[in-house]
Amino acid sequence: MQAPGAALSEIMTGYPRCPVCDFGDRSPCDLEAMIPSPYTKAVADLVGMEAEALLAEAPLYACGRCRSTWHDPWLTKECSAWLYGQARALHRYGWTSLQWWVENRPTSFLETRRQIWKLLRQKAPGPLRYAEFNCPFNGLVFQEVTESHGDDARRLVVNRARALQGQPPPAEAAAGDREGFLVDRTLLMATSPMCWGEACLSHGVSCRDLATGLLFERVVPLEEAAAAGERFDLIGSFLTIDHVLEPNRTLFSLLTIGRRVLLELHLPGWTDLQHLYNIHPFFIELVRRNGVQVRNITRQAYAHDVKEPPTGTFVFVLSRHDDLAWLD
Repeated sequence: MQAPGAALSEIMTGYPRCPVCDFGDRSPCDLEAMIPSPYTKAVADLVGMEAEALLAEAPLYACGRCRSTWHDPWLTKECSAWLYGQARALHRYGWTSLQWWVENRPTSFLETRRQIWKLLRQKAPGPLRYAEFNCPFNGLVFQEVTESHGDDARRLVVNRARALQGQPPPAEAAAGDREGFLVDRTLLMATSPMCWGEACLSHGVSCRDLATGLLFERVVPLEEAAAAGERFDLIGSFLTIDHVLEPNRTLFSLLTIGRRVLLELHLPGWTDLQHLYNIHPFFIELVRRNGVQVRNITRQAYAHDVKEPPTGTFVFVLSRHDDLAWLD
């Protein structure tokens, strides 16, 4: 990657078509700007600009079909890979959610996932062969191992982190029963210049290494799982589908190997340079019109009283193989 002082033309490129649905018609999107994120500030430092001035060079457009918003121009693949792989390589929200869980701190983020787990446990016959996509700390595994291992789960994850840092592991009591509701847990990874990937480290520990063991039994590339004909009863994609270059193609890959896909999306609106695009929920309506069964479980996911930190998302269950009537 270029050293500080790189020209804007070297690190940005055009995205004339909607990255979400590949539609060509668009209109300018005049949303009220938010405070620039650390991601935008890192790119601004790279080109020697103020963050607000840099954002002005990357206007937003709204898709005439799926209503998603995106930047044109936005970062080149090389610059995006630098941003996620070097400048801002740590996925702060993922690691923060891990810390919240280890500390047993009530948060809206974790409680929302607990409500989703409870809904599935009540409605879906288990056990379910389960996978999550691209982030080990964003989804349902914390609730699953808490249910199957009790307080031992937090201790086991902390001890694994210490072992990965080279600290002598303490003597461990017997762990709880590994068998649970979400079983054969697999972390599916897709290489993307818009995602933290293997560079995501905290205190010298890789999120993938830490997740392998109690939380997930293995880490498998999505393409490899698809080529091998693997099938899962449920795949969770929690705020990760907007970190790939082709979200529509990736979603249908997940729908091919997963009988059901849990999909969480950010609320529509402003997107900082951290994201090329923001997926509008109307995109899910277009997916439904393409023959995919869809249920919106946002209300059930947020059926709790924990409001901090404030969060807001949409949560859907999708399937090409299940009519999802059990969710009605």
